This record gives sequence, C-alpha cells and structure tokens, in this order.
Amino acid sequence: MRFEKFKAEGFGCLKGWESPDIDKGLVVVCGRNESGKSTLFKMAETIIYGFSPATAQKHSYVPWDSNYAQCGASLLLNGERYIIGRKLMSRPSAFLKIGDDDPMDIGNNSIPMVDHMPKEVFKEIYALTSDELNLPSQALWEKLKDQLLAGQYYSFIRPAGKVIEELEKEANSLWRPDRRGKPKSKLLNRELGRLRRELTASEENDKRLYELEAKLHQEKATLEELTDEKVKLTAYIDWCDKILPIENKKEQIERLMEEAGDDAPFDHIPSDVEDQLLSREKEIETLREKIKEAKLAIEEFDKKSKELTDVDVALCAHEDQIDKLVRFYGKTAEELDRREKLKGEIDNIQAILKRDGDELIIGGWKDIYMDPLKSIDEAKLRQKVSNYSDVKKEIEYKRAQVSALNVEDPSKLDRSKLMPSGAVFSALGIIGLFLKNTLVKFGGVLFLVAGIVSIVFGVATLEGERQRRELAQRADGDLKRLQNRLGEVQEDIHRCLQGIPLASVDEAYMGEAIIADVDRLKMHMEKLSALRMEYTYITHSIEEKIHTTDMLMSACMLEPAQDILANIDYLNKSLKVAKDRRYRKEEAEKKVKSHMASMEDMKDTLKKVEEERNTLLLNLEKFNGNTVEEKVQDLSRRRELYLKAQILTEQLEIEKSSLPSNCFDSYNKGYIGDREIDKNVLNFQELAHAKVRIEEIDRELNDLSASIGALESELEYGQGQKTAYQIKGEIEAVKKELDDVAYRRDRLMLLRNIIDKADRQFKDEHQPDVFSRAGEYLSIITGGKYTRIFISEEDGDQISILQRDNPYPIEVGETISRGTQEQIYLSLRLALMDHLDGEQPMPAFLDEVFINWDNIRIQNSMELIREIGRRRQVFIFTCHRWLVDLLSHNLDVQIIIMG
Repeated sequence: MRFEKFKAEGFGCLKGWESPDIDKGLVVVCGRNESGKSTLFKMAETIIYGFSPATAQKHSYVPWDSNYAQCGASLLLNGERYIIGRKLMSRPSAFLKIGDDDPMDIGNNSIPMVDHMPKEVFKEIYALTSDELNLPSQALWEKLKDQLLAGQYYSFIRPAGKVIEELEKEANSLWRPDRRGKPKSKLLNRELGRLRRELTASEENDKRLYELEAKLHQEKATLEELTDEKVKLTAYIDWCDKILPIENKKEQIERLMEEAGDDAPFDHIPSDVEDQLLSREKEIETLREKIKEAKLAIEEFDKKSKELTDVDVALCAHEDQIDKLVRFYGKTAEELDRREKLKGEIDNIQAILKRDGDELIIGGWKDIYMDPLKSIDEAKLRQKVSNYSDVKKEIEYKRAQVSALNVEDPSKLDRSKLMPSGAVFSALGIIGLFLKNTLVKFGGVLFLVAGIVSIVFGVATLEGERQRRELAQRADGDLKRLQNRLGEVQEDIHRCLQGIPLASVDEAYMGEAIIADVDRLKMHMEKLSALRMEYTYITHSIEEKIHTTDMLMSACMLEPAQDILANIDYLNKSLKVAKDRRYRKEEAEKKVKSHMASMEDMKDTLKKVEEERNTLLLNLEKFNGNTVEEKVQDLSRRRELYLKAQILTEQLEIEKSSLPSNCFDSYNKGYIGDREIDKNVLNFQELAHAKVRIEEIDRELNDLSASIGALESELEYGQGQKTAYQIKGEIEAVKKELDDVAYRRDRLMLLRNIIDKADRQFKDEHQPDVFSRAGEYLSIITGGKYTRIFISEEDGDQISILQRDNPYPIEVGETISRGTQEQIYLSLRLALMDHLDGEQPMPAFLDEVFINWDNIRIQNSMELIREIGRRRQVFIFTCHRWLVDLLSHNLDVQIIIMG
C-alpha cells in the first residue's frame, strides 16, 4: 500500500495544502519545527483509520479559525487506485472511491484494506520517533521484551509475565502449602476454631436461660393472683365511701325541683324579660314615626319624576346614534375640508394633463385618449423599443460590413498579371538551367523561383477574391432581412401605443423618449384617477352622515339646520339635557320604590314587635305578683332553685361515673361482687379487715416486682448473646468460604499454568523470525560488527547482542552507547514490521531516527533503507538539511518541503 498524494482543506496547521504527486518508495519530508511534519503523520493515520475523537469540538487538529477538519489522500494498492476523503464537523463523514467505481460512504470506519491491522498496532509499530529510540534505562527494554516480542504488540495489553506473577500472588494470598504469611485459608481456620469454642459456651447459656424463664413464669402467676384480690378489696372500700353521699344528693334534688315547679326552667321566657318589654315599647313608638316620614318623602319624589318630556324620551332612545355622530364630529369636519382641497387638486391635475398632452400628442390632448393610454403595456413597449435599438445597431454594422467588402484595396497588385508573369519567369528560369554558363544557371534558378512564387501567389489571390465576393453577398442578404425586421418592430411599437399619435414616434428613430412620454402621461392620469376616487369616497361618506343626521333630528322632533356640524352639535347638547332629566326621574323612581319597600318593612316590623310584646305579657300571667316587676322577681327565684338542682344532678352523675361499671347496680340489688350487703347499715368490721389486707398485699407485690425485674434483666442479658443455632450457621458459612478459597486457588493456578504455557509457545513460534531479521538489519547498520540479537531466558529474558569475533554475548544496557541502542531498537522494529505485514506491507514513518548516529553507520543504513523502500513505502521526517542532502545523494528519494 502506497500513498500517491495528500490533500488538506483544513487539518491542524495545514490549510489549503496539497502535496505533490508521490511516485517514490522513499519520501523525505523536510521542514522547520512546527511546519506540519507531525501533522502530516497524524493526517495519514486519520485518512486510514478515521477521526478520533469523532467530534469537531474535541478534536485537537481542527483549525483554530474553523469549525471543521477535512483531509484526503490517494492510495495505490495491487495496481488499483483508492481515493479517500474525510470530513469532521458535528459528526464525521467519509467516502472511498476505488478505480472508476462510484464513491461509497464509509462513515468513520477504517478503510477495508487495513482491517487486519488495528489502529493501536499501526501507531506503535509503524510510526517510529526519536523519543522512542532514546533508551535511558532497562525499563524500556523490558517494555520491548514483554510488549513487542512476547506476543503483546501494543501497549493496552498487559504482559503475560506480569499476569502470571499477579496470578501466583493472588493464589498465595488464598492458600500456601507452608505456614508462612497470613493467607485467607489460615485466617478462616482460626475463625472456625473460635466459633467452635463459642458454640460450647452458647449451649450452656441456653440451658441456664430455660431455668430462669420457668421461675419468672411462676412469680408472674403469683403476682396476678395478688393483684386480682387487691382489686376486689379496693372496689368494696370505694363502694362504702361513695354510695351514701349519692343518696343524700338525690333527696336534696327532689326537694329543690318540687319548690321550683313543674315548668322550670321556663326556657320559653327570656332571662331579661323586663328589659325586652321596655325595648319593645320604645321600638313601637319609633317605627310609627318613621312610617309617617316615609309617606311625606314618597309624595315629594313623585313630583320630580314627572319633569321628563317626549322630546327627552326620543333623544334618550337614539342615544347610541347621537354618540356615534359626535365621535365622528372631528372626522366629518376633516372630510369637508378634504373634499374642498381635492376639488382644487383635481382641477390642477386636469390642467397639467391638458398641457402635457397638447405638448406630447400630435393634434393636442383629447379625453378619448385616456382609456387607450391606460391599456398600454409599458413592459411590452420597453421590450419593443429595446428590440428596435438592437435591430438598428445590427443594420448599421451590416451596412459598414457591406461597404468594406465592396471597396477594393488600390495598393494591391493586379491579380490578372501575376500568373502570366509567373509563367514567363518560370520559362526563363528553365531555359537558364540548360545553359552551360554558371552565372546564367544561377540567374535561371532565381527566375524559376520568382515565377513559381508569382503563380502560387496569384492562385491564392484569386481564391481570396472569390471568398470576398461570397461574404459581400451574404452580408447584403442579412442587411435586407434586418431592414424587414426593423419594419416589423416599428409596427409592433405602433400597436403597443394603441393608436395614440405621440410626437416622439419618429419613423427614422424610435428611442427611449416614447417610453418617457407614456410614463409622463400615465403618471398624470393615475394621480387624477386616485384623486377622483378619493373625492367620490369622501362625498359619499359626507352624504351618508347628512342623511343620518337629518333622520335623527326628525326622529327626535327637532328642526334641522343646513349645516351638518351645527345639527350634530345641537343634538349633542339636547341629549345631555335629556339624559340629565332622565337621570333625575330614574333616581326619583328608585327612591319612591325604596321608601315604599322600607315603609312596608316597617309596618311588618311594627306588627311583629306588638305581637312579641303581647306574648311576653301573657307568659308572665302564671307567676305570683300584682305588677310586672313582682312577677319577674318570682320567675328569677324559681330559676335559681332549678339551677341548684341541675348542679347537684351533674355532681351526682360524675360521682356515679367514677364507680365501677356494676357497683351502683349491685347496690340496688343488695350485692357487691359475691358479698351480700345491707344497704341501710355499713359493715365497719369488714371495711377494717379489707384495709389491713390491702396493706399486706402491697408489701408482697413490691417483693415480687423486684424479683421479676432482676429475672428479666438477667434474661435480657443472656438473650443478647449469640445462640447456638446462629453460631452453627456461622460455622457452616466459614466452611463454605474455605471450600471457595480452595476452589479459587486451584482455578488461579490452572489459569497461571495455561498462560505460562501459551506465552512460551508463542515465543517459540514468533521470536526466531523477528530476531533473525533484526540481526540481519543490525549487521548491515554496524558494518558487520554486531551479527545477532537474541534473548537469554536463563538471565531473566535479558536482550543481548553478539559481537563479531567475540563468543560471549553482550547484554544491552547502560554499557551500550545511545546510538547503538537506537540502532538495535530500529532493527527490532523493522523486523517486527516485516513479521506483522500481511499481503500488502503498510507504510513506515521514521521521525528524526538518525540524529544520534555517526556518519559511517548512517552511510551503512542507506543500503538498508533502499532495500526496505523496495518492499514498503517509507516516510522519513527531518528538520536537518544535511540529512536531506545525504539521503538524496545516496538514495532515489522524493523530497517534500513543508512550510
């Protein structure tokens, strides 16, 4: 695969850049620092594999003054040309064109030819920079050994040796055959022993808890029996203390209710009945005075409601129409003024139209020209006038051409004499050639040449004359056709003008003046038409308003005047007076209705108050006393007696509710619990025995409560410990975890052995080829000083080299010079490229790889580079001119200058 051309519309610092055609296997890219060399390699990688990242906002090679990146290239593969173009905006796009086929869309995917080669492999193997050749320590050689020679060709895969080491470490952390360290299996066995010891203690604790629970159950049963006995005794004592006060309250309540009377508490009579009677009397007097005042006000407002006339009613009925006329008062005045102005403007425009028409039209302006003038199509007329000008110019050109072709050039030779003269000179020349005199022969040659030239020129002149006559005839025919065309265009112009005899219509020349004259007259006519239309519209509007105003004046029974504005003003003033009178009438009617309704309400209220007063007096008749005051005093006394009875009744109910639910019922029946009692005589001996027994029960309850509390605390502490069942579960979990540890350790060791075997097998298959090629390349570079590169597994996979005439290997490390280290590394990379190539070798990119080499080994590497260039395309990047000169002197290279 070879690149033929690069093109960057915008990629990094390359903008509008295009490389020359690349036809060499070895390409040297030279330029100053930051001139675009590294950008060119990044662009080549993007062309092959696509954009990464795939958005313009994140891609570092999008030009700073643009919002997209675009690049492309032409590739040659198996004799077929591939053209690739890629563009990155909000999303990437790309096309691939193979030979003459249509382009195909490949998105942001890599081109199909490199599907066998991942992008990471291409970057790490086929692109080599001077930084990667710099080997300051053994760590980088370890990277080479593990990542490039042991099967992991790119940096994102971890080395097999590292994986094997980690697997062994993880397996040892789970189980070890010796007693060293603290593997997980050892810790789990310790945990298992501890749990077994806890199980024994837990079983003893469970036995002791069972005994404590039995004792606690027994003491709680005793406590419940004592509590029941105390409850019964307490109920008996309470009964004795509460029943007698209840009986005394019942007798007192009966006595108070008898004295208060059967109708107490007299809820139908107000508590302030005396005040209410006095209030009713005052209210009755006030209502009678207000009724008289309302009758007088109704009579007064009834007079005011009769001031509204018939004219006022008519004006108010047409209020909306009058208001509408008043709102348009100013507009009506403006329309009157505008109509007068329009009349003057119309007269002025008519005079201007008459004046310009007399000037522009033959025979002067006539009104019959208005309709034809309006129907003139100015665009069509302009086109016809333009056609006329074009035809006129063509006629003038053809006339000049005909004149030029018909005039002969007097300076020309007489064409009729050229051919006879040529024949004479030719005959003399032929005769002179047959004479023996040398001078005469020379003259004969001259005469013969002159004769031949005259004959040829004469023939050519006759042919030119014939062509001139033919051109003159064609030009004359074209001139006649153009003249006919001119007449047709003139007729078209006359038809466009609709028969209007404009003075500017000249048969000799019809120019732009015709269009200007038509525009001038049509402009006057359009303005006149617009003014007349406006005048008609305003006149119609004014006449409608006059008619409306007159109709309103008649409907309102008013005499109209000649001036419409005066009529509108008169209607407005009359309407204001009528509305004022209507308002006064409406207000008077409202007040009459209000007073009528108020008077009726007052009459109803008066009747109601009188009835209430009579009812109060009737309710007081049953009480003792000769006056109202005495009857009220008797009512208050009876209410107080009833209130005392109610208070005692509430107290009695409260005391009853404080007793046990069946205490009062048992008393009524003669029993409390299972004890027979005498309701009239208290049993004081039984009461004293009950109180002594309660004290004994209290002491026993206190002792039992303390004992139960201690037992519960001991049980709570014992139950907080793990049970034997729980510990057995933990033991089973630890055993299962031990089994898992053994399984995981066996599995890890199996994986370790599989990876170790696969790693060694891969090395045996691939390392010989890579190291064989690398040794050949190193031998060429060093002039045969170092002949072989290999890895000694006995020394920990150390990379070594073999020197000529020295049977002992030399380890590659700090003792080897920097230049030699770079040459060893380059040889290995080139060998790895050859090993990884498929059917088509990939291009190689070398950036400043020779800067630390001496001249001899640079010269030795020329042959190597030449050989590599035959198999693959090689791009050598440098900023040193001396290296460019050296490469171009020794190799067939193509040079691309950047910047």
